[in-house]
Amino acid sequence: MNTLHRLQRGILLLGFLFLILTASRAQNFSVYSYAFSTEPKIDGYIDKGWDDNDFLQISHNLTSEEPVAQEDFSGSFKISWYGNDLYFLFMVTDDVLIRNEDQPIWLGDNINLYLDLGNEKDITYDNNDYLCHFKWGNSDYYERYNGNDLVQIENSEIAIEFAQNCDTVKHLFIMEIAIRNLAELNGPAKLNESTAIGMDAGIYDCDEGNPCFFTHHLSWVDTTGLAWSDPSKLGTAGFGTAMLKAAKTPDRVDTEGEINAIMIFPTVTSQMLTIQTASTEILIIEIFDLIGTRVHSGLITSDNSVIDVSMLGKGMYLVSVFNSKGLLGTRKIIITE
Repeated sequence: MNTLHRLQRGILLLGFLFLILTASRAQNFSVYSYAFSTEPKIDGYIDKGWDDNDFLQISHNLTSEEPVAQEDFSGSFKISWYGNDLYFLFMVTDDVLIRNEDQPIWLGDNINLYLDLGNEKDITYDNNDYLCHFKWGNSDYYERYNGNDLVQIENSEIAIEFAQNCDTVKHLFIMEIAIRNLAELNGPAKLNESTAIGMDAGIYDCDEGNPCFFTHHLSWVDTTGLAWSDPSKLGTAGFGTAMLKAAKTPDRVDTEGEINAIMIFPTVTSQMLTIQTASTEILIIEIFDLIGTRVHSGLITSDNSVIDVSMLGKGMYLVSVFNSKGLLGTRKIIITE
């Protein structure tokens, strides 16, 4: 064997070993999904039940080597479960929201949710693998890829239910998705702490044109852009696995510095409440009355936000601020007539 052939074989062997090592590392990529204590309502709002679960960033750029500015297009999501149902919460920032009425979902701004309920990592979609498309601005139906075709399915409380909360001024939309009764979808007969589910999430940005395929495509773990037709690509490129946990053991987090960096004023007001922060991430603000009922929920997307509280009744309220790790702190305010 001459030197050139030995060199070629060496390169092929190194490449093969690299693929094996990459696949091994990717298949061990997992996150903990903590259960809801009570069954959540699918309404497109970030309820307190989501607090235990961290946001996972959808940040792999599959369309360009250049990074996409977060204010132009970015997204993150959370995973949770209750009974035999899986739940997902997506939060997407998009400077140009395009629906493309009467066009297929994939020809507008949309979310892709990939599920391998058996975690087999096969090369084709089988009867327990699902790729579901959800379009921004649509609440009537979603589309599911069955390995051959996209099938339109009505939004349903029986199989898959979803709801959105859109803010076209701040260019944000929040989507909650419930995948109900996984046993009927050829998934696990019962979800428990030994269940592992393969998955990925992708978001598509359509900035102009009708129809518009996409301008940007971001994913959570896939780096090939081929997972829509071949679930094994997720296994070699970065397959994500959700490991179910019944409850999270709370860690003590020192957030005093963070909450002190947030100013909420005035503490006595009849109309407007101002929130000033030095944080660079999107924060969540929730207002509760003294019996614990949430009366307002919203997002803080700038360093100086103003909230109209004139619709709330006279009395004392608690204002809580959250980041992606959980509760930062709570302030008391008084609303006058």
